[in-house]
Amino acid sequence: QQSLDNIESAVQNQFTIYPNPTKGLVNVYATADNLYLQIISIEGKIVKSRKIGMGINLVEIEGLSTGLYQIRLTDSNGELKYEQKLSVL
Repeated sequence: QQSLDNIESAVQNQFTIYPNPTKGLVNVYATADNLYLQIISIEGKIVKSRKIGMGINLVEIEGLSTGLYQIRLTDSNGELKYEQKLSVL
């Protein structure tokens, strides 16, 4: 039986978002295909969304105001697969 730490570590290895903090571009690495990425403002508004695939996906974030955002990755059924804070400079 896997511990919660092992499960969290396995999920983190499936998804990597860098650089963080960032400005201009963010790289989203995923080991799964057919995912949907949403960048959500601190007010809860979706400010960017797009489909991403397996491997490294370059996501332009130019035009986003400086501040904290949430990156959310979901599968085609809408199930949350990964979520992380993103700091935009």
